[in-house]
Amino acid sequence: MAPSGELDPSLERAGERLVGRSCVVALSGGPDSAALAFVAHRFGLSVRAIHVDHGQPASAALAAAAKKIAAEVGIPFDKVSVDVPDGASFEDQARQVRYAALHDSCEAGEVLLTGHSADDNAETFLLNLLRGAGLTGLGGIPMERGSVIRPLLEVPRSVLAALVESEGLSAMADPSNEDLAHARNRIRNEVLPTLGPPEVIARAARLASDDDHVLHGLAAEVPIRVGSNRVSIPVGALRTLPRPIGNRVIRRGLRLVNPPYPGTSRMIDAVWSVATGATGRAELGEGVIAYVSQASVVLEQGTDDSPRPVVLSAPRTVFGDWVLAVSERPATPPALPIGPGCAVFADPPELLVRSPLPGDRVPLRQGGHKDLADVFAEARISQDGRRNWPVVVADELVWWVPGVRQGWLGWGDTSSDRYLMANILLEG
Repeated sequence: MAPSGELDPSLERAGERLVGRSCVVALSGGPDSAALAFVAHRFGLSVRAIHVDHGQPASAALAAAAKKIAAEVGIPFDKVSVDVPDGASFEDQARQVRYAALHDSCEAGEVLLTGHSADDNAETFLLNLLRGAGLTGLGGIPMERGSVIRPLLEVPRSVLAALVESEGLSAMADPSNEDLAHARNRIRNEVLPTLGPPEVIARAARLASDDDHVLHGLAAEVPIRVGSNRVSIPVGALRTLPRPIGNRVIRRGLRLVNPPYPGTSRMIDAVWSVATGATGRAELGEGVIAYVSQASVVLEQGTDDSPRPVVLSAPRTVFGDWVLAVSERPATPPALPIGPGCAVFADPPELLVRSPLPGDRVPLRQGGHKDLADVFAEARISQDGRRNWPVVVADELVWWVPGVRQGWLGWGDTSSDRYLMANILLEG
């Protein structure tokens, strides 16, 4: 189809985002995606359409409309059928399988276009406002995320409908959008028409998104150490941050430990309670626990899988998230390291690295032993933090607790002819 006349300025701006891009249009058969297909064909480098059939009563009619629209615009068309699994919300389940199918249909170098409009963004803003969302939720729908672009996000639905009518595109309204059992449809059909131009609300969403982006940037400056099933956030940094920035640091940690879920406000409040010392440990849900260990707030995905015991050996020994550098030399060390992060053993037997066990004891220089539990307590390492902490043992006695202290057994000195030196490269 040849373009007829000039486009609305908002459509021109939308199209400029697509210049030089290879585009895949998510073509539902409705008027918004029909307008998107037209704009993409006018501005994009190459364009094709994908329709996702959800197997609903109106699906056959929508698929026929989408195929006809693609032919009218002059772009290739494909249809993908999906099965929507059962779930609490059909809409949420359908959205997930739809996006999965669309992403699978895209080839390298292609971007996926969806037909969200300013009205959709206004609806999302109002929905999230009624849920008590913060700036992230009030920021609405992102214009771009990964390979997905929503070029019509600042275009009112009325402009899209006018384009579809002027170009004679065979779009079909999805009857499911009239079902007032869904909150979005009630806002779309009953609330939004009484509030004035939707682009005004969409502008509020955009301003909230801009502010949120700045706060996320500040939160990203806080280092988070990532382990196999846990993340560690410096507790000192967290306590000094303004709450809005700290909330985003915690959300980033929750997303890292339990991707892609960013947690709830209740979970964030529980982490703050741990960080400030109001509680020692919190069950956050989703199998995640929070506790303080070694000056960090640790968010850990619960697991019964402790690291397997390993022999302490050169050049390095890996135990869970810990890495120990090990060297063995048949000569007197030129200088003995000082500090709990390193240890020197004279003529040691085979040393094993394992998790702590009940009854573990650390030999003392003056004779006797100290319970490992007391050693951990003196170092202010929480019960959760101790669970997979490495201990170096031989003959059921603790020779070294990395990062905490070395037992007296096998202590190396300048009279030793052969020694084993170990130090922490990466702490879990």
